Amino acid sequence: MRSRKGGARVRLPPPLVFAAALAAGFFLPPRLGLPLGARLTLGGILVIAGLGMGVSAIGRFRKTGQD
Repeated sequence: MRSRKGGARVRLPPPLVFAAALAAGFFLPPRLGLPLGARLTLGGILVIAGLGMGVSAIGRFRKTGQD
């Protein structure tokens, strides 16, 4: 039996989430006034976290046969 609702049930459209993150990255740095060392450290942590999530997602896709 097919569901009446088609597609993924997302709360916010992905382009809107991306645009909000991009806007936050553009407008927040001047307001926060973090020193360069703190910005680089935070940026590195975010990059490593993003890579970790990407590797985890690839592993889950392969585990479920969604290459």
